[in-house]
Amino acid sequence: MSDASAPQQKEKFAPKQPVNLAPPKDDVITRDYLTKCDGTNEGFPTLVAIKGDVFDVSGKDTYAPGKNYHG
Repeated sequence: MSDASAPQQKEKFAPKQPVNLAPPKDDVITRDYLTKCDGTNEGFPTLVAIKGDVFDVSGKDTYAPGKNYHG
């Protein structure tokens, strides 16, 4: 039996602020285009591909040239 007057417990891994993401796109990205999106080419976003899924990490310092995940 649960106590309705007990304080609501926060989710353990919930973000502190709501995250609003753009809906996923079904655009085809070629390997040639993807190789230009490594953060070193002006005018191109910084993209990361993991098992066929592509993520735009532009503006994330962790993926900038010279950082841990740049590579």
